[in-house]
Amino acid sequence: MQADKLLGRVAVALCLLVLAGCSPTFNWREVRVGTSDLRVLLPCKPEAASRKVPVFGHESTLLMVSCDAGDITFAVSTLSVSSGSSPVSIADAWKRATLAGLKADPAQVRGWAVPARAGMAMEGWEVMGARHTGQPVRVRVLGVRQGENLFQLAVYGEPLPEVLSTFVDGARFAPLP
Repeated sequence: MQADKLLGRVAVALCLLVLAGCSPTFNWREVRVGTSDLRVLLPCKPEAASRKVPVFGHESTLLMVSCDAGDITFAVSTLSVSSGSSPVSIADAWKRATLAGLKADPAQVRGWAVPARAGMAMEGWEVMGARHTGQPVRVRVLGVRQGENLFQLAVYGEPLPEVLSTFVDGARFAPLP
């Protein structure tokens, strides 16, 4: 009898996971980030914005695509590094600027383990910060470098593990056919 109850609970849990994966809240689609070869999976129709930002005395364009689904914000940003600049130094400066924007304490940053991928230099980190409204939020960021392009894939909120892994695992470099 105990085994029947356990099987029933497992079946209910599996059904809930399947329904969450098929939920209209997360309508996954592949999105190309700017003119780069980066493709990401986003769970909602993104909006795009860009602005000029100073980077070590040079003006660069920061492009962001983002959307909100299920009380979670998914954002992907890209920044091109001018030739002669150090992508590592710029990535570090970008991380500090991101932390400042979140009003997060850099001493509270924790590493976030992400599986390595060929052709991608990646760093994952997470921190508690504040949304622009002042509401507290956990933020997970995956910093990616490829050549002279830097990317930040960020999740603001507490997604289910399978939602987070779909977002992170969906990032890949693929040129247009």
